[in-house]
Amino acid sequence: MNTIQAIILLKNGMKKYGSIMSSEFRHTILFIPGAETMFKDTEAAMNLAQYIPVDEIESIDTYLK
Repeated sequence: MNTIQAIILLKNGMKKYGSIMSSEFRHTILFIPGAETMFKDTEAAMNLAQYIPVDEIESIDTYLK
């Protein structure tokens, strides 16, 4: 799974920690909350996946593992 570790700050003040994957939908990102090391397979990760609209995001901070 090709992901980027990130902290997303939403416009409502909520912070989300996890991994960003590219989204096939325009104006959204595919976000998987939690540490990438939690997932042993792609199916388990995709069960937690969230589509976050870009217009709800205040900022995205990426970091290295």
